[in-house]
Amino acid sequence: MINEKQMIVLKALRTDARTSLLNLSKKNNISQSTVYDIHKKAEKYIHKYSALLNFNKLGYKFHSFILIKNTKGNRLEIEDYLLNHKNVNYLVKTYDYDFLCEVLFSSMLESEKFSERMSDKYPTSEIIKFNVAEEVIRENFMVNGSSGSNK
Repeated sequence: MINEKQMIVLKALRTDARTSLLNLSKKNNISQSTVYDIHKKAEKYIHKYSALLNFNKLGYKFHSFILIKNTKGNRLEIEDYLLNHKNVNYLVKTYDYDFLCEVLFSSMLESEKFSERMSDKYPTSEIIKFNVAEEVIRENFMVNGSSGSNK
């Protein structure tokens, strides 16, 4: 488990990974050397540093989550197809379905074509699509006031 100072540093990095260790130190009243040590040790917890883009402003107005359950047994083929599709932003394997993927498109027509291609290419699959009306929150776990615990 991580201690309070480690949590402070990790939360600060989740909020703004570009912040300097010096600013982190000053803002949280933790010595620079301690912040540096915590950051160095925390790198094993950091998957990658990246920017969260506003896809809507970039022209990707159609955003969906799709659940896929395959009954034919060609899960690897489906996974490969999704991994290599340019519009797939997020892909996970689930217990209840085989996959959950997030897809983004610039038009409703593109979105519908993707769904049709999936159904045509994998007819034995159950495909459930949820179109996103509005994103309310993203990447908020362990950010700001949230600790990640059920307090």
